[in-house]
Amino acid sequence: MWDDPLLWAILPIYASLFVYDWWDALIAASGLETQDEVKSEH
Repeated sequence: MWDDPLLWAILPIYASLFVYDWWDALIAASGLETQDEVKSEH
């Protein structure tokens, strides 16, 4: 299984999409927090 070239072509793409989705959710969560702080100041 691990010597399948197709796996090594797809695995990095899948991993990068997973990390990007996780990172985007993290940024969105922290972005919402900063937006709430801005709203309370004004």
